[in-house]
Amino acid sequence: MKTGISVGDAMSQNPVAIDSNDTVVKASKLMLKKRVGSLLIVKAGELKGLITEKDIVRLIAKGLSPNKTKVSDVMTKKVHTIKPSEDLFEAIKHMKKNKVRRLPVVYRKKLVGLLTETDVLTLQPVLYEMLYDWGNIEASRKKLEFEEE
Repeated sequence: MKTGISVGDAMSQNPVAIDSNDTVVKASKLMLKKRVGSLLIVKAGELKGLITEKDIVRLIAKGLSPNKTKVSDVMTKKVHTIKPSEDLFEAIKHMKKNKVRRLPVVYRKKLVGLLTETDVLTLQPVLYEMLYDWGNIEASRKKLEFEEE
């Protein structure tokens, strides 16, 4: 199923980024200021990682100091990405399959944007609901297959 909307048309073009050497406190303050749930780590235009609210919660739960811990120590380094030319439907499937809420958009190894669940909901709420239901159906089907074995 194609939507006819490309990821490039739906993405945020100016995602908020931070340096990997900055502290987690600085990252959390920037998240609050910009009202975002994640920050991209970019060096010379290339995506190096992603830090989310969850990463910060994990850090605190482990008893580590956000004042002393660098972003590079807690960021996700293997980030799922997508090309701006991909159809929005493919992006949603990718998000669902990999259980991610954000997809950095990369073209020729350079970060060009960020696609989030909010971006998708804004443009295609019905499609998002369909994929949510499809995911629940798939999970139920797999559960039944497991129980039958």
